[in-house]
Amino acid sequence: MTLDIAIAEANNRRIRILVWIVYAAFFVGYNIAFWNEVSVSTAFFWGLLTSLAGYPAPVLDERTSLAIFKMIFNNMVGFGLVAFVWLLVISSQAILPVSSVKEVWRTAWHLLLYTFGLHGPAVFIRGGVMPDTSEDWRRKGPGLLVVDYNSAVVLEEEVPRSCLLSFKTAVLLGSLRLLSYVGLADRRKSPRVAGPGLVFTRPRERIRGVVDLRRQTRFSESFNFYTRDGIELNTNAFVVFTVGQNPNNDALQVVYQGSHRPENLRVVTFQKTPERYLRVQSLADELDEDDRQEIHRKVQETIRRNTLRNYVPLPPLPRWPEFDEKRVFAAIASQARGAKGELVPWGDLPLRVTISILREIMSRVNYDELYNLDRPSDFGLPKMRRELSIRLRNTGLLSY
Repeated sequence: MTLDIAIAEANNRRIRILVWIVYAAFFVGYNIAFWNEVSVSTAFFWGLLTSLAGYPAPVLDERTSLAIFKMIFNNMVGFGLVAFVWLLVISSQAILPVSSVKEVWRTAWHLLLYTFGLHGPAVFIRGGVMPDTSEDWRRKGPGLLVVDYNSAVVLEEEVPRSCLLSFKTAVLLGSLRLLSYVGLADRRKSPRVAGPGLVFTRPRERIRGVVDLRRQTRFSESFNFYTRDGIELNTNAFVVFTVGQNPNNDALQVVYQGSHRPENLRVVTFQKTPERYLRVQSLADELDEDDRQEIHRKVQETIRRNTLRNYVPLPPLPRWPEFDEKRVFAAIASQARGAKGELVPWGDLPLRVTISILREIMSRVNYDELYNLDRPSDFGLPKMRRELSIRLRNTGLLSY
């Protein structure tokens, strides 16, 4: 990795030297081509400066006026306008996957910063993984992130080391405020959650964490637990989870089995008949007490307001992950620290919760309840697996 970084730095250094050679050649050629106008204009403005010290003021004759006009026209129209249009054209077609006029405008600004070596880190985040590009992260300045459609990122802004703002920091904050007015910088917000697309970072912003929006699977090969009577057992565990799916897309359908009381709420599944009717396929008692009370209060409130609606089948699950700021931030903010103080990856927490719940379930079960010798078909583990699945589902965001 060190060799790769050294090679990348050498290549970047050669590119910067080549760019400055081109600038120097253009500057020399420009002065040679318009030497007469450059010398006359420079002499006039130098005379204005020396007149402040008591020397005679220069005379603005026709020759001097024409030279100044040519210089202003060449610099503003012949060079400035052409360079501005070139920046916009290149930024809208060849550099980044822009999707709006604002992104074209900001890409042109970052291209200008890159030309003068004032840009910050530029990183491509793919598949919820942040590449280990140490050379990029050492750069200070406005940065750029390209986040693919399966990823999201949480940014936080570093606090200056000194409690008193230095002159450099004050100038930086003032320039950022000015740039935010013209759309070239985002207003300060820390932490900040960004989804797929182009993300332009502020000079002090750094990546706090990256999240993969796709469905995740974690597996534990072997871990131990104890039954109620103190017998140690080992098992495997796996969990499937995601932060890229709206809970409303996988809602539970609930009905009252009997009178309208919280304890009579059941989770129901339907089966469509050829006559387009719905047949109750199963009723299951799978809700926690808190969930029962919440659903019951909502139903009673709906009845009082007379806002009942006809039944609508649940829509199919979307094929693509969805970006939600709150869920992404919760995934990063819930990171725990390991035994050595290191941050535990956000994707490892669901598996740890699964193991904790399974151990709690098995601590209430005697070993003999797992295997009923009198009734071999009455196997206890499927029931406990079902209880574990329900407990895990009810631990997350529950939509009904």
